[in-house]
Amino acid sequence: MVEAVATDDVKQALNRPQALPFPGALQTPELFDRLRSVMAASPVIFEVAVVKPQGEILADSFADRQGEACPRYPDLTPLVNQGSWLDKLRVLLGRNTGYLQIEEQLGPPLLFVRVIVARH
Repeated sequence: MVEAVATDDVKQALNRPQALPFPGALQTPELFDRLRSVMAASPVIFEVAVVKPQGEILADSFADRQGEACPRYPDLTPLVNQGSWLDKLRVLLGRNTGYLQIEEQLGPPLLFVRVIVARH
């Protein structure tokens, strides 16, 4: 659900009539605030990033990450779509630490909305 909300926020920023040309439409305080609030919706969400195919961050829930590289993490989508609630709980609260991601492809121009989840 968080990924869907973040994706919708990005689409709105890109499609706003008075929006700056790409990628400027993604580099507004309004979108930063929206991504930050999406990230704050859950304690397991570590970061929400809008990235180019090569991984360069265009917009992020952390304002200082623009232009940096966003690494790819293992895909959480199969667990979200097919795992039981118990499987999900085990992954998120288990002893393994690290990050997982869910991403949505948008375009053209091709870009990805990436929600990064922290395992504690």
